[in-house]
Amino acid sequence: MLELSRQVRASLPVGLPLDLDAPRHNTFAGWPPPVGLCVFLDLEIRCRGVADPETGYLIGIGEVDRAVREHGLGFLHARFGEQARHGRPVEPAVTLAGLARRLEAPLGGLLHAVRWHLTPTCTLELRSRDMSAFVMSQQFDFAAAHRLRCRGRDDEENRSLFGKCMNDHGHNYRVQVDVEVPMPADDAVAILQVADLDRIVHEHVIEPFDHRNLNDDVPDFSDRLPSVEHIARTCHERLAAAFEATGVRLRRVTVWETAKTACTYPADD
Repeated sequence: MLELSRQVRASLPVGLPLDLDAPRHNTFAGWPPPVGLCVFLDLEIRCRGVADPETGYLIGIGEVDRAVREHGLGFLHARFGEQARHGRPVEPAVTLAGLARRLEAPLGGLLHAVRWHLTPTCTLELRSRDMSAFVMSQQFDFAAAHRLRCRGRDDEENRSLFGKCMNDHGHNYRVQVDVEVPMPADDAVAILQVADLDRIVHEHVIEPFDHRNLNDDVPDFSDRLPSVEHIARTCHERLAAAFEATGVRLRRVTVWETAKTACTYPADD
């Protein structure tokens, strides 16, 4: 069993017909290309199965592109048009479910999941075999100082363990929060919107941590060192009950201490 991922990009014009015969000069940047004001679409299509022993293919990437082009883009363009005509928000998760249903047959039953990059920081993901819920992911950042120094060890031992990190220093942390949200009915909206997620994380993590010394200013770290591992776990502990109160489940929190170092808690949900 293997998983093949294909990213599909397209520009959907606002208030204009969708040109599915546009020349394909730069499919890496996205096809169709933008014409006037557009909605940029960034989809990740994931297929699972067993590769053909002769060709080595699970499915041709051209087949994935064609499925999205012929069965998905028109549907999405119509949904954006519906929102513009009626002047009220169209639920993205319901739209994602409609897209996934339209791709299942053209992809020969190999579709595993569709991830929609709503913005550069926010994604919705739906697995084709369980459309009762979707995963919303959003990213945040905060700046904070910390030091890694065990109280029961002397300077030499701490220096051996932590190096320069035993001294006060700072990081620009990046945080990703993934929550599992029940799929609403076709004519409803999800019980958690992106703005709700932003508010909860800001209240419980960003505001208490940002521009603080984590060791001295945040009570959570009075008895645990603010390593990236403990920061990820502490963020999860602060957020789990708050999301549960809204009817959704916090799946995981990932914290990047630097561009090269990150921790996810819990690792396996």
